[in-house]
Amino acid sequence: MKRIMILFAAVFSLIWGGCSDPFENQAFRETDKMPAASYMEANSSTYSLWVDLLNYTGLFNTVNLKMDYTCFVPDNDAMSAFLQKKGISSVQGLNKEEAANLVRYHTIASHQYTSSDFSDGMFPDSTASGDYLSLDMRDGGLEAMYINNEARIKRLNTMTTNAVIHTLESVLTPVTGMIVDNLGGEFSFMKNLLEVTGYKDMLSTLYVNDVKRRYTLFAVPNAVFTEAGIELNIASLAAYLGETDTNYDEEQNLVSRYVAYHIATTAYSYA
Repeated sequence: MKRIMILFAAVFSLIWGGCSDPFENQAFRETDKMPAASYMEANSSTYSLWVDLLNYTGLFNTVNLKMDYTCFVPDNDAMSAFLQKKGISSVQGLNKEEAANLVRYHTIASHQYTSSDFSDGMFPDSTASGDYLSLDMRDGGLEAMYINNEARIKRLNTMTTNAVIHTLESVLTPVTGMIVDNLGGEFSFMKNLLEVTGYKDMLSTLYVNDVKRRYTLFAVPNAVFTEAGIELNIASLAAYLGETDTNYDEEQNLVSRYVAYHIATTAYSYA
């Protein structure tokens, strides 16, 4: 069983890992019941720009594979607004890797989630990009479901032979960069703590061989330290914690332990 799981993971990585489509020279028959990409192509008034993106990235036939997909697909209005915001006139104006990641980010490639499976919080399965999307169910019922607290689902549960398509009214923004890159301003002291204790290096490490490590940082804003009577410097926090050793990067140092306490070795969302 372990060997089978490893083999499946390798195939999954091969299919979604690159920009080129390993199935691009294979033809798929259009029938009354079509796979996801063919369905979108047949409904060009709604999905033509997303189909352009699938073709540009070489992932059209990948999305047609006999697998279980949940596709969150921005309609043409959403894609037009996205391209306009980017200052480009077509999907070909996107960097190819950025474009491929956009497709992956909008696709859960392991399960078909219909609205009957929906609940507030993160989806159990990651997208093809390795990220986790969240669902926010607001007042208004089926008309008020948002992905990542960003894009409303305009139309639910379009079933194809290999996927369920949920049509979005805006394009999702893929998560990029490292945790540390997003700190600053009101979290400047927390960023300083990460640097001094060495946890910045851990949170900024890129892992290879398709292995992703994800973290959640419970960042403390500067105001919280100030309200506790702690000046925004390491010595003041150390005194508050009762630590006299200035080797703050030592694992048992109380300053280091304070920072470690605020890092979870997985990704959480409270959207």
